[in-house]
Amino acid sequence: MHIIRWVCGALVLSVLAGAAGAQEYFPTPTVGVRSGYAFTQQSVTAGISSSVPIGSRLEIVLGGDLVLKAEDERWRMGADLVVRVGAVGEYYGGAGLALFDFRRPELTNRSEFGYTIVVGREFRRAEAASLRPFIEPRWSVVGGRTMFALAAGINYALETPF
Repeated sequence: MHIIRWVCGALVLSVLAGAAGAQEYFPTPTVGVRSGYAFTQQSVTAGISSSVPIGSRLEIVLGGDLVLKAEDERWRMGADLVVRVGAVGEYYGGAGLALFDFRRPELTNRSEFGYTIVVGREFRRAEAASLRPFIEPRWSVVGGRTMFALAAGINYALETPF
């Protein structure tokens, strides 16, 4: 669980460091697509995501992924509470809950809840940029098992800032 402590510490420091630029960032809802690699399952993933700002630096991010050709997992979906830092909110990190669906026949209940930790970086030049490429590593813990995935994708900012 050293990873969790490290990520939480990094988030606190990032929030404190980004507090000075809080007035410059105006969040907008986004929708997007992503693809990645689930290292634990050694499988490619494909998914969608959306975010809804609930404050000047706070967002709820909803997403779901298909895990392609994995032996034991079919899909996952979740909701994360994310804090954005940086002049235009380009860095983010947070945690949330997720539902995982497994293929293992020995399980009577093939869906299990777990939690996730995510950090990420959006690559955009200005706040007004509509297309926002991103990369994010994600750690998931479900059923006592830790999983790691790396995703990259692109978000489209909807026109209505909150």
